[in-house]
Amino acid sequence: MLVPRIVSITGNTATGTTTLARNLSKLMGWEPHYSDDYLNVNPYFGNFLHQPTRWAFHNQIFLIAEYIESYQYITQSLNTTNRTSCLDYSIFELKVYTKTMHKMQYVDDAEYNTLVKLLNTYKLVVPDLLIYLTAGIDVILERVQQRGRASESIIDREYITKLQNDFDDYASRWDSSPIIYIDSEKYNFLNTNVIEKVAKIIQRKLSRL
Repeated sequence: MLVPRIVSITGNTATGTTTLARNLSKLMGWEPHYSDDYLNVNPYFGNFLHQPTRWAFHNQIFLIAEYIESYQYITQSLNTTNRTSCLDYSIFELKVYTKTMHKMQYVDDAEYNTLVKLLNTYKLVVPDLLIYLTAGIDVILERVQQRGRASESIIDREYITKLQNDFDDYASRWDSSPIIYIDSEKYNFLNTNVIEKVAKIIQRKLSRL
């Protein structure tokens, strides 16, 4: 009997989370869920990138509401489906972004404390498996430019660097479920053989749960 799981793929922007989630889901017959679905309807994201100190709090409030509403639906649906859900994000990475925005002084102390309190209000289902993707800062910034999103054309190197440090800290402290580390510079997630190799690693982890 198939046991439905939640597999979350997390990491800094442009580390390959969406590509890996899409191709793993295609191979494994999983149900994919993408963070772009939230960014595409976010009325504050473009403004945040241009004026982060003005719009960071608004941006985070919107994303927290969207992510949590969708995540609760995904986790509740596990009771009625036998399909594993594969997310190209972790619901808990919202704390990473909030922490980095505070360090960058995009949100002040009062705004930061409000966001943290809001995030801590919800009891959220922990993914059965967390996959953490990494890449060097230069590679990340090169990939951001290559994908050519107008809203990301002015992305800040310091912000990406601090975000990477906070993601590394988040992953190093993760002990709520098994975690797999993947250096996305070494793997081409468009290559079928690579996806099959990653899938075998994941299947071994899930089989032990």
